[in-house]
Amino acid sequence: MPNLFLKKNKPSKNSPLAAIFWWTAVLCFNTWFFWIIINPTQKGVLGNFIFDNLNRFLGLPVYLLPFLTFYGLIAILLKLGKPNKGIITLSSGIILLMISLSSILEFFKTNFVMDFFNGGTIGYLVQTILSKIFGNFGSFIFSFFLLIIGIQIVFKLSWSKLIMKLINQLKIDYKQWCISRDEFKSRLKTIKEKEEKKEKLYDLKPIPISIDTAVPIKTEKKTEKAKKEEAKEEKKEEKKPIEEQIKNKSLDEKDKQK
Repeated sequence: MPNLFLKKNKPSKNSPLAAIFWWTAVLCFNTWFFWIIINPTQKGVLGNFIFDNLNRFLGLPVYLLPFLTFYGLIAILLKLGKPNKGIITLSSGIILLMISLSSILEFFKTNFVMDFFNGGTIGYLVQTILSKIFGNFGSFIFSFFLLIIGIQIVFKLSWSKLIMKLINQLKIDYKQWCISRDEFKSRLKTIKEKEEKKEKLYDLKPIPISIDTAVPIKTEKKTEKAKKEEAKEEKKEEKKPIEEQIKNKSLDEKDKQK
């Protein structure tokens, strides 16, 4: 008898055909939604109605909406077999993100006279309410804070890990920049040294030698050689008479002996 009151585990109703149906429906809807948002023409009656109302309500962030809806629908489809799909949390995060972004754009539009940053009706309402409560600049800070919360809810970011990754990336970029700067300085030094060497070589201009200065130098060299040769010949000539005298004396002595 007690077993009759126990809850029985119901079999999962998610068949492969149902999953294929939902995936196809989501992809078709999101493709059509993306088309009516991005394409300026050929939207049809329903497409023009949806786009005009969304553009009037959200302003410029309406162009971000197809990407967020695609992300949200894919995240829900991946949890089809699970009890907690997180539909309410994800949809509230997307709504908060869009409203805060519209408020920030409306802040730039009203304070810096930039008509391009259109926040729509919701952006105008939120910006006016926040500016009355927190002041003009306080409304921007509060809207930015809501934007961070919306991003956290939708994408489930770990801000501590993200900040650490950014800090590490900045350190790596700074080290690489220092290395490239040192390499650039060394290359500049080598280029300057080469240019200075070239300038020194070009500064050593050849001395112009005229014909008048060139001839005496050659003649002086020739005269020095000639003087040496003449001195040798004079010594030879001086030696010749001495040798002849010695020969004559030897001949006289032979004649006397005879």
